[in-house]
Amino acid sequence: MLQSLDIRNLTVFVEAHLRFSPRLNVIVGENGSGKSHLLKVVYAVLAASAEEGCKSTASAPTKTLLQTKVSAAACEATSRYVLREDGNMGTNAELYNADFYAWCLTTAALIREGKWHNIDLESAAEELESLGRSQKRELESRLEVLMMHLLKWCYQPERREDSHSWYDTIVEQRSQLARLLRDNPSLRPQVSTLLTEEYPNARRRAIGETQIFAAVFPPACPWTADQGLDAEFWPKTLSP
Repeated sequence: MLQSLDIRNLTVFVEAHLRFSPRLNVIVGENGSGKSHLLKVVYAVLAASAEEGCKSTASAPTKTLLQTKVSAAACEATSRYVLREDGNMGTNAELYNADFYAWCLTTAALIREGKWHNIDLESAAEELESLGRSQKRELESRLEVLMMHLLKWCYQPERREDSHSWYDTIVEQRSQLARLLRDNPSLRPQVSTLLTEEYPNARRRAIGETQIFAAVFPPACPWTADQGLDAEFWPKTLSP
């Protein structure tokens, strides 16, 4: 029978001294106070004692086994929780709101260890969806910048002589778009639609930067998606 348990530097416990009665024992505490941690440690101690056939005192090998079991229990408990500013332990979901970087590292470790029950699945799903949306937003943004510079290339040819910035920007955007679509091939079928959607923004920006009358620029995108992405395609010069 387990009569007492002394704990030091375990998760939320700096030092704790537990004494057990021979009958029913109840652990009471607020949420996050460490009750589950205590139960894990008690279970580890009892399991180790049972394995060694120990009834009262533990031999040196048994003590080593107990320490190993307790350490394992502590690591499992800690992997699910994060120390909050108030000194109490919070869940994986609370870590998501408190420290996103730490949440990413912790959740990745839990996934690799197969501890799915310790993961805040809703937060994980939300972040996966957010990652997908960020790839689409990057595609939209790069298409807009590409279209804007292609318009300036067409309607202000004299400015090409001033610097290579337009040329460099067009080449860079096409290069980055090629990489983005290579890594996310499922986005490629959306390029034509997104090109149509982003063209009005590109047109407005081109009007603002060139100071050319709005009526000069085509109201709809004059190029296909293949032309826009083609590294060898350079639109003909058009006069305002």
